[in-house]
Amino acid sequence: MRATVVTVAILFVGCAAVDIRGPHANRLSSEDIRQIKAFVISDSHLISPWVHITTVAPDRVQVEHGGLTSSDAMSINGKHVTKFFVVKRHGRWSVDERFGLEGTAEITAW
Repeated sequence: MRATVVTVAILFVGCAAVDIRGPHANRLSSEDIRQIKAFVISDSHLISPWVHITTVAPDRVQVEHGGLTSSDAMSINGKHVTKFFVVKRHGRWSVDERFGLEGTAEITAW
């Protein structure tokens, strides 16, 4: 059976564009989304920040967030991405501690 990717909404976390997709995307309530977004930390060094929430099960999502980086808010000098999993237990979302954070950073040198 082929999984269907559904984009449910474009929301905003601060200035970050948020998209929600995956085979269970339509099952996330606005309260689920609010709780999941709470795990994303705002970073003033990110330009054009974004958040992707991908449902992998009704009670499990992968959160990926990042953006272009700037040390002076004027010039772009790289990009940063962080990924982690969040699970729902007893009506509350929490970071899945079985898997660590996965982060990448790219710095552009002139």
